[in-house]
Amino acid sequence: EKLGARPDDPLVLRSAALVELLYGSGLRASELVALPRHACKAGRGHMVVLGKGAKERLVPFGEEARSWLVRYAADARSLILKGQVSDALFVVDLPDNLFKNVLVVISRSSDGISLMGSEAS
Repeated sequence: EKLGARPDDPLVLRSAALVELLYGSGLRASELVALPRHACKAGRGHMVVLGKGAKERLVPFGEEARSWLVRYAADARSLILKGQVSDALFVVDLPDNLFKNVLVVISRSSDGISLMGSEAS
């Protein structure tokens, strides 16, 4: 639960939710980037993911990921959007291909949460 110096920063909350879902669900980075808001059923602990070959599958995730996802959705997502509308679950100011590369760096970094919080704004 390493959050760096700013545990209430919206970008840090988003990063924590991203990392927990990445590790807790086994999703591919491309699936996580493309995940629409309606696909995630946090209360039920699963997501409906459209994967390779346009095949839909149910992907479970654990309590830790659920906790961060609920916190991100309640406390951070609208602040990151700044009044804009987006169907994406994870709101970023990066092109999809760059966002995928940042996810790889996060997953390999021992201080990934702080890294994502500072790099993806």
